[in-house]
Amino acid sequence: MSRQDIQAAADKLEDSTGVEVSGQAKNIIFYVVSAVETDPHPAWRQWPGKSQFLESLPEYLSSVVEEERVKRKVTTFDVLHWLSRHLEGICPIEKERW
Repeated sequence: MSRQDIQAAADKLEDSTGVEVSGQAKNIIFYVVSAVETDPHPAWRQWPGKSQFLESLPEYLSSVVEEERVKRKVTTFDVLHWLSRHLEGICPIEKERW
């Protein structure tokens, strides 16, 4: 996933809702996804690739706006707060049972 991919999803959100995504919020999304790709948990099976997450990123950002009641700008806190409640559900990697 590249920063341009995240920018494209942020642009789509802004075009459809008028809500922008802060630079730091885009950075945290990039860093989290990059870290998961390069430092996966040992119980995870193969990373399915970026397309599955990228296809859903605009929906995730819209959900952040709705659930965090964002009016003008999605902040880092909004992303982290939303992610704390949804991480297990959005992780595309099936975990093995220990």
